[in-house]
Amino acid sequence: MKLNLVRALCALSLLLALPLHAADINVDTTVDESDGSCADGDCSLRDAIDTAAAGDRVLVPAGVYTLTLGALTPTVSMDILGDGAQSTELVGDDANGVLDITAGTITVTIEALSIANGRSGRGGGVLIREATVVMRDCIVRDSAGFNGGGIAADQSTDLTIERCAILDNLADGNSGGGISVDGSTLTLLDSTVAGNSAPSSGRVGGGLAVFGGLRGGFGPSTVVIRNSTIVANDAEDIGGGIYVGPGGHSVSISNSIVANNPGFDCGPGVTSLGWNIDSDGTCNLVASGDQPSTNPDLGPRGLNGGSTPNYLPNPGSPAIDAGNPAAPDTGDATCTLADQRELVIDGGDVCDIGAVESDGVPAASGPPIPPAETIPALGPIGLLVLLLLIGGLAPVALRR
Repeated sequence: MKLNLVRALCALSLLLALPLHAADINVDTTVDESDGSCADGDCSLRDAIDTAAAGDRVLVPAGVYTLTLGALTPTVSMDILGDGAQSTELVGDDANGVLDITAGTITVTIEALSIANGRSGRGGGVLIREATVVMRDCIVRDSAGFNGGGIAADQSTDLTIERCAILDNLADGNSGGGISVDGSTLTLLDSTVAGNSAPSSGRVGGGLAVFGGLRGGFGPSTVVIRNSTIVANDAEDIGGGIYVGPGGHSVSISNSIVANNPGFDCGPGVTSLGWNIDSDGTCNLVASGDQPSTNPDLGPRGLNGGSTPNYLPNPGSPAIDAGNPAAPDTGDATCTLADQRELVIDGGDVCDIGAVESDGVPAASGPPIPPAETIPALGPIGLLVLLLLIGGLAPVALRR
């Protein structure tokens, strides 16, 4: 009878392990249309997002998806997965935002695509409120908002940006040209923030502006920046690279470059965890390995073998092999394991400061991870069978 108990436990384990989930919805037209269906022979990006169930994946192939009907508005948790930041482009109409993720406490992953030409009062490219969002291997560019030209993370948002480029966005009336964080959490990893601007009189945070606490009634913000490059942003007042407003925020930075940002690299309120470079001495770099008032000596912006634009250190740059020598990814002060291009530190080397590892190598290959669509979902019939199996076997086991 032990065998029956084992069978029951195995069935229960299978029930718990397999997703009940998650369909893959394949976008098959670049035309922006909204007919409320992806079962009618064509499936636009908007219809895919609007008809998705919680946990679905929206698969967006290569192409230029020009939005003519306003921002895309996910209302349930989902993944929106492109074919690559250089091949899948979501392009706004310069009158509306591109992604509006404001439906409450949902979880959304945005990966391997570009977002461009959005315009909104907040978050010209992406507006997020109360949601948990991961943006990975993406580009947000050439967008504008009164606050948060590229991205606005508001009202208890939890935002992670990994291996992305936030480029050439504009706060066209207030602050946060690249990213505005208001009463929220931002984790910025292996990313480049460059060419963003907050040019209006008295405005701050060309690259990144952090608010909350005393402002707007939200709680303080928390920002962690690791192995990122924040350069060539500008603000009319202060914090061309990073501005931290009043309100008790926690903004920490490690193994990163903040340099050549007109309006000063940083305003007050940045805490260094070590191994950073700034170019003008304004980022409070007083921890181990810091290099204040130092030219990072970076090459021009380019792909440099990656999928998102970045800045490769020139030979002889003070950023090379100058990061935290501790094991990668063992704390917020340590280097990340892979750079913006998904290259890893060459064996025995110390990591570089910034988003790009000058002599990075491909990660060692391992066993392939099966794509989600090859993992069978239970579906209603499978669920019923498993429940009957468990219901039939468990009493037998208990009688023994």
